[in-house]
Amino acid sequence: MCGGGYKGEKAKWKCFAGNLSGALPTCVGKPCKRGHPRGLGVDSSACKYAITGESCTASCKRGYTPTGSGNTTCTAHGWFTPTDFWCQPALCGNLSSLTAFQGPSIRHSCEDETFGRKCLARCAWGYKGSPVRLMCDAAADTMVAQGFIDKKTGLLATAQGVAPTCLGRPCRYRMPRMRGVSHDCQGKLTGESCTVSSSAGFTVVGGSATLTCGLRGAFEGPMPVISSASCPDPSFGSDVAHECTSKKFGMNCWAYCKTGSGAAKKYVCYMGGSGSTLDLFAVTSNISCTGGGGRLLRDSGRQLVASCTSASATTAGLDAAGGGYSFGTCLDLADGSACIVTCADGYNMSDATPPTWTCTSAALSGVKPTCVPVACTYNLPGGVGVSHNCSGVGTGSSCIAGCGDGYALASGFSLQSFSCNWDGNFNGSAPSCVALPCATLHLSAYYQSDCANITTGSSCYVSCGYGYELSGNITQQTCETNGTFSGSVPSCMPKLCTSGVPEDADLN
Repeated sequence: MCGGGYKGEKAKWKCFAGNLSGALPTCVGKPCKRGHPRGLGVDSSACKYAITGESCTASCKRGYTPTGSGNTTCTAHGWFTPTDFWCQPALCGNLSSLTAFQGPSIRHSCEDETFGRKCLARCAWGYKGSPVRLMCDAAADTMVAQGFIDKKTGLLATAQGVAPTCLGRPCRYRMPRMRGVSHDCQGKLTGESCTVSSSAGFTVVGGSATLTCGLRGAFEGPMPVISSASCPDPSFGSDVAHECTSKKFGMNCWAYCKTGSGAAKKYVCYMGGSGSTLDLFAVTSNISCTGGGGRLLRDSGRQLVASCTSASATTAGLDAAGGGYSFGTCLDLADGSACIVTCADGYNMSDATPPTWTCTSAALSGVKPTCVPVACTYNLPGGVGVSHNCSGVGTGSSCIAGCGDGYALASGFSLQSFSCNWDGNFNGSAPSCVALPCATLHLSAYYQSDCANITTGSSCYVSCGYGYELSGNITQQTCETNGTFSGSVPSCMPKLCTSGVPEDADLN
């Protein structure tokens, strides 16, 4: 009969006269069913039909590298001889070394990835575009792409159209909004530059400036200083008194007849019809004064003992803080003469015409006009994360700029005060605000994400973890101002295990 590890029909032998005679049986080795090399990435198919006494060599599947020797022999006991052989997933290369994945517009989580693991390439902050799921397929035919392939299409990462197409986002913070500014910054995208200069009636101190649209959606670079151009002083004639000296573009002023004839006339400093000449223009009609007859409204040349001065204006309350009065025609005013009190630049006068005041024994008397502060609308505090209470704040008043929810003052910065100037511009420097990190996004083993260290306003993606298969699309999470994430998780299904399954004959 056949010995252990072999099989065959028994053969009969006879014993005659002290001698054995007969034919030997035909014995064939039995196949080994236990102890063959197995494990993650191990290919033992060469040993599948090995029988007693035969040797075979296990190898590694695609994407795995061998450690130890895969040689083994099928023994008479039905077991393969033990080996120290095992396979480890191959390591992919550096995705950032591929041209398509370089530059500031793309970020990825594909570092130190091994065969079979997935990672994500997406657009960096400041850019927009759809993310791409990649898989490490570290094999000889894919290492030209550092071992990475498109998980969905199987194309090499170097193939046309695999890398994310990332377009810059438009900047909307620190847009030049000063009075008199001219720029081409509207619609500029991340990385693009624009030029800031002045419009007609204004000048740029030091020349035009260049701003660049930064990654955080704010323009970067020093803002230029815009200054209002001045109108030439008028020459109305000796019979006209006025407050129209040194007026800047957009300012109003009044002129009136010293004799008291006719009504005061309002003038404004602006560009002429051709758009190139800055001058004072009458709002309705030019002042016209006829000589003689009327009471002298203003005569600073009369030599009287007592005249009205700035002290007289103070006593009359014309220079009170927040009053908004303009009383230049009432200074150095001779006793018995009259002047007009109007509203200062940055204030609107409710009265149709300015009231007349009289100087009597060094005292000014008259009815004060109603002057309403004009709300500043230019150069409001701006920047990423900046908040303020400046809306509706008028000339002469102040407001505070700080950081909104989800942001904090950068080191070395504090709350900043802004004052509303006569020309409608806020004066002040906005604080620098840094986005705060969101709380840790806790996910089960079903998922993996690139949501570590995400700050307010930023977003990240959630895909399936190792050992789970995506059904549908990956999802996005956004870090909200309250420090938590908003968004959904994708549908992930567990994969079936195909490696390391017990196959020995005595197991079930």
